[in-house]
Amino acid sequence: MTWSIAWIFMATAPLLAQYTASDDCGFLAGNAYTVDPACIPRPFHKPAGANASFTPGTCNASTNADVFGWFEATGPSTTLNFAPNNGEDPALHVFTGSCGALTQVACANSPGPGSEDLVIPTVSGQTYLIRVQTTGSDNPMPDAQICIFATPPPPANDEPCTAMLLSADSACTNMVAASNSSATASLVLPDPGCFYTGEPDIWFAAVVPASGHLRVDTHANAMGPGDSGMALYTAEGCAQSMALIACNDDQSATDHMPSIDQTGLTPGDTIYIRFWAFYGGDGAFQVCASPNTSTLPVELISFNAVGAHGGIQLDWTTASETNSAHFTVERSSDALSFMPLIRMPAAGNSQGYRTYSFLDKTPPTGLNY
Repeated sequence: MTWSIAWIFMATAPLLAQYTASDDCGFLAGNAYTVDPACIPRPFHKPAGANASFTPGTCNASTNADVFGWFEATGPSTTLNFAPNNGEDPALHVFTGSCGALTQVACANSPGPGSEDLVIPTVSGQTYLIRVQTTGSDNPMPDAQICIFATPPPPANDEPCTAMLLSADSACTNMVAASNSSATASLVLPDPGCFYTGEPDIWFAAVVPASGHLRVDTHANAMGPGDSGMALYTAEGCAQSMALIACNDDQSATDHMPSIDQTGLTPGDTIYIRFWAFYGGDGAFQVCASPNTSTLPVELISFNAVGAHGGIQLDWTTASETNSAHFTVERSSDALSFMPLIRMPAAGNSQGYRTYSFLDKTPPTGLNY
């Protein structure tokens, strides 16, 4: 009897990268990039040994090694983010046309190393070529990533005539949620000063209360826009010329968010409120307007109590404090008779946000007030 034995070896081959930038200009299958609905990083490596193929002469482009990719647009605006991972200084270009007859759409080369961003107008179905080089160098970018995605539409309050109306009838006990993501820069308006350099902005509006005193506060969320500025304008209408009346940057030292407290305004006038973030920052934040007529030494904007760590966690935030000495936290089981728990020092005088916390470790069973 004859036995046949077959040995079967199984091995896993490394997956080929779906996205590979090409050394030469070209619209190839291998260097095509998908336009995603949101930023999804894809490999866009510039390997050692790449050659110089094309020098556009803009954004510090030079006759140095470059690599290419391309994409087909899916809408009227497309965002590109190119991120080298090893401290290189990239120059990013986007073109239409064919190799040898390219027309530049946009380019970016911020000072020093780091990522580059472009938001460009595009035509759905049209192809666009991407060129990347290391500024003034043939050095490789072996771990670079790019994300290409359809630019989200701007927020509803992107311009003065679509400003979000803020009620200034009461203190800032309920702040309004807002976001400057995908905002665009407003044109033909007075420069607000306080370090504004043309950043994208959004708009709010408030009617001056009977006191003629208007305070506008902002507060950053955990993933908020970061360092921001704000300006107040008066105008006969949203499409009329505007007059700058106040500007603020970094009123709050804790979250670098602006706050403006303006007196001497005309009751019934509409005040237009312009908000922007520096360094391309965007995200969610909170805003409110108030008449600021309180005679209390503090302007309380939040007070929260939640069960935590076997007790009750109390957190409260003030927008301003005037000659405040201390806070006394009291507790009651019947909402009639209260017992002091702690006396906590206050800020004294402050025009920025202050947050206080206290953990009641031994609350009685049942409802606590």
